[in-house]
Amino acid sequence: MEVVNSGHPGDDPTGGTSESEEIGSEDEGRELGGTWLDESANNTTPGKGRLSAIGTLALADATTVEREINSLKRVNFDLRRRLETIAHHNAASNFKMATETPRKQAPLVSAGLLMSIPLFSGLESENVDEFLSQVTLAADLSDWEDKDRIACTKLRLRGAASSFVKEEPKLVNETVWGRFQQIFRERFERKRQLADLMTSLQRVMQGPADSVAQFVTRLREIRRHIVETSKQAFENPLLDAQMLSQFQVGLYSDTVKQYVVWKQPKNLEEAQTHAEFQELQEMGGLSGNKRDRKVPVVQGELNKEIAALKRELAQLRLATGGNDDQRF
Repeated sequence: MEVVNSGHPGDDPTGGTSESEEIGSEDEGRELGGTWLDESANNTTPGKGRLSAIGTLALADATTVEREINSLKRVNFDLRRRLETIAHHNAASNFKMATETPRKQAPLVSAGLLMSIPLFSGLESENVDEFLSQVTLAADLSDWEDKDRIACTKLRLRGAASSFVKEEPKLVNETVWGRFQQIFRERFERKRQLADLMTSLQRVMQGPADSVAQFVTRLREIRRHIVETSKQAFENPLLDAQMLSQFQVGLYSDTVKQYVVWKQPKNLEEAQTHAEFQELQEMGGLSGNKRDRKVPVVQGELNKEIAALKRELAQLRLATGGNDDQRF
């Protein structure tokens, strides 16, 4: 005998479920958020229990969605906190990088440029400016810090230059390249200049067209530079003796030179006076009578009237000395 399902219109006639199965157990009903099982049992109106179940299902779905939303909010909150932490860490790192001096390239990385710097010993033939310029060029190309520049400079020093850097109190703990460079240059540049000046003093000579006065002027100019460079007292007997010796050696005329040496002058002033006197005699500027002294200007030899006047002044000084001797 075939049993026909007497459910409500719209129910599946072949696989319909009972009302109790459709509603579910009490635990499932509570889990979905309602106690509709008791309400459907108490409700005797046909179809009303099923409507209550549909509404409760909708409420359960809303509760589930709300829980998912809250869960997503919590996940979003955690993500925002993580992002804020990362942003704060990045900001702190950027500030640290901006305020701290970045570590430069180590000098050993540019060993080739280091070896391109010439050795420097502080000899008179060496140029300290060229040496420091080579150090600066290699340092700029390698992006060395000041302490690296100083360390690499010390590695290229030998002899007196190396000893100076080790023993000079101002350079022992110096870490600023500018001050190190200044002290080092002053030490060896002054020595080089002084050596050049002393060499110039030993080589200065009277030219064929130079007067004795012009020769003496050049000697005194070199002496002035030597005193300023060496930072010594202006009164320097040793330097004066060297100037007198060079004056006698550097005279152009052998006759004048022999006469000055024979007179044995004590200083440069006396030697100049004797040289100018003999120079005028060679030009025929002195007559046999000392009281009648004229200074003829030889054309082609003296082009300046000032030089002639200086020679006349020297002649008059000698004449005065000679007259005094005759009186006694």
